[in-house]
Amino acid sequence: MNPKLQSFALTGLRLALATAFLSAVAGRLVLWGKYGNGWVKFVDYVGSVNWYLPARMVPPVAITATILETAFGLALLAGFQIRNAALGSAGLLTLFALAMFSGDPKSPFDYSVFTAAFGAFTLAAFTTPTGSSV
Repeated sequence: MNPKLQSFALTGLRLALATAFLSAVAGRLVLWGKYGNGWVKFVDYVGSVNWYLPARMVPPVAITATILETAFGLALLAGFQIRNAALGSAGLLTLFALAMFSGDPKSPFDYSVFTAAFGAFTLAAFTTPTGSSV
């Protein structure tokens, strides 16, 4: 195994996951300006993919997802608790993919959510508990 290539790939994967989470949060908080969708559209989307939830549960799920995406994104970006952040990211992305699948079976594949989830699992697998890559 080429250690330099592995380090490059894992760093790239960590940063790609971090920026994907942070960009999504920035979009729903309209930090991207005209390129963001805003909070109301995000909450509507959360309700549509979690159609089985009572309506009163949708805003707390949207808030929780946003907090977790922000926390995992910042941790991955900073290189803090990489393994734990990657495992949390993998779990969250898997939940996203399953929720998306329940409403539109094609969408988690189109948006590569399973790919991102297993990328996060891979990052966790190749990162030691102290945070350095194997």
